Amino acid sequence: MPQSPSNSAGLDPRLIDEAADWLVRLGEADATEADRRACAQWSQRSAEHARAWQRAQRLLHKLGAVPAALAVPALDRPQRNARGRALGTLAKLGLTLAVLPLGWSVWRGREQAGWFADYRTAAGESRRVALAGLGSIALNTDSAVDVRQSADACEVALYCGEILVESGPALLRVRSRHGRVEAQGARFVLRMLDDASRLDVLDGVVRVMPGTQGVAHTVRAGQRTHFSTQQLAPVEASDAVAATAWTHGMLLADNMRLSELASELERYRRGVIQCDAALAGLRVSGAFPVGSEAATERAFALLAGTYQIDVRMEMQGLWVSWRKRGGVQV
Repeated sequence: MPQSPSNSAGLDPRLIDEAADWLVRLGEADATEADRRACAQWSQRSAEHARAWQRAQRLLHKLGAVPAALAVPALDRPQRNARGRALGTLAKLGLTLAVLPLGWSVWRGREQAGWFADYRTAAGESRRVALAGLGSIALNTDSAVDVRQSADACEVALYCGEILVESGPALLRVRSRHGRVEAQGARFVLRMLDDASRLDVLDGVVRVMPGTQGVAHTVRAGQRTHFSTQQLAPVEASDAVAATAWTHGMLLADNMRLSELASELERYRRGVIQCDAALAGLRVSGAFPVGSEAATERAFALLAGTYQIDVRMEMQGLWVSWRKRGGVQV
């Protein structure tokens, strides 16, 4: 079974360096098909090679394109290699620390989608898709869906991320890798997490079928649940304002652990946010701007001003660290 990043620590540093070098080589303009075949052969040498390359691919996705400002030409090598060296530095740092929040299961879902979903959003982007009289779907940051419509029904495949669905009178089905939901004349938010999908029903009634189960469970307006391939979690009260705050460019935190807030804000920008272990359990509350990298930086400023947390940004914002500052009580 493929292992998650949290279980893949302890890789041979030599393999980490080699995986980073392959990222650099394949990212250069003159990379050839022979280079790609050689990389594939390298990744298949052993299970450890495969794990190193899987982590490298996850890192590449999370970091996205390296900003041009990082590609500073060096005096001793051609300029075309500068971006590659910057990427190599980031790769070795990220691979070594294994701080990526993106689980293997999420990566596999993205990979299976072939990166060719009908509708996608990048980190910090959102969009709304009309369903030709059958309702609409709003995609939150870093989300992807396929949509198949007929005269009397709509089928939606959620590959990653989070969506707000407003279904019309016709039957609308949404499936994730954890199961599927069905609704008519309902409004709900569905978010795919690593091990389960989270459903918040805002209006109407939604039927939930975990995994391949044929039995439908009813979730009503004002209720929230999580479902995995195996089971449906107990239904609890849903906060509709918090569940839909992202549609207004906000993230509402109510007594949230700082480490969780870091993970939430990280969804809206490229790169990673590293929260000092000494601060991880600090409870925070507030309304934080999201929806773009610039918005998250305003959230950083608000956080630092309110909780006296030191926020440091490096590598053109790809690496953000939150550290304890004098006077903070955890």
